[in-house]
Amino acid sequence: MASPASLPCSPLSSPGAAGARSCLGKQTGARAASSVGKRSWRWCSVLLRRHAQEADRAPRGGGRGAGRGRPAARSRPHCRCVRRARATTRAGLLAAAAVLLLLAGAALGAEQRPPMLVGAPAPVAHNDEGLQRALRFAMAQYNRESNDKYSSRVARIISAKRQIVAGIRYIIEVEIGRTNCPKSVPHLQDCAFHEAPGMAKRSTCNFVVYAVPWLNQTKLLKSTCQ
Repeated sequence: MASPASLPCSPLSSPGAAGARSCLGKQTGARAASSVGKRSWRWCSVLLRRHAQEADRAPRGGGRGAGRGRPAARSRPHCRCVRRARATTRAGLLAAAAVLLLLAGAALGAEQRPPMLVGAPAPVAHNDEGLQRALRFAMAQYNRESNDKYSSRVARIISAKRQIVAGIRYIIEVEIGRTNCPKSVPHLQDCAFHEAPGMAKRSTCNFVVYAVPWLNQTKLLKSTCQ
């Protein structure tokens, strides 16, 4: 593609209808070479054609000054329009180059980021329905195996990840607390935590729950508390 600097188009170099047509031919080729600044080139083409038609209708006779005065006077705005079209084309090419640099930088940044492996553990929202079911299952198993006469429940979720394997594997770290509800109470969400000294108890637990929802299967693979 030709650069804007290599597209000279000046009727001053060959005045009259021939100069305008020569300038028009160069200008038309430049417009075809680049779609940037298309409106400026189209406007310039209209002025150049008009100049060529006026030069054809202009009287040819007279002295030396009569043959060159009118075309030379008419050529000035056309040269200005060509320079304006060149400037528009140059600005468009610079903008396109800037966009290409931005795209190249984004692609390079994407290549530098570590790829997400298929099946790798990924963070999951704490209010995720599947995660909440896994937590309820883990806490039911914990309370069933605990020797405490009071049930414990989740005080807060520290971290939670989900891994897609043959089923769904939840890797959960939570803080649990002893409630004032005995184990005979089925629903623990309304049970308050013990606050009295000697009765309050908080622990940090790590659970790994494996679930296959489409088979209605859930297993507690790991349960450690401290």
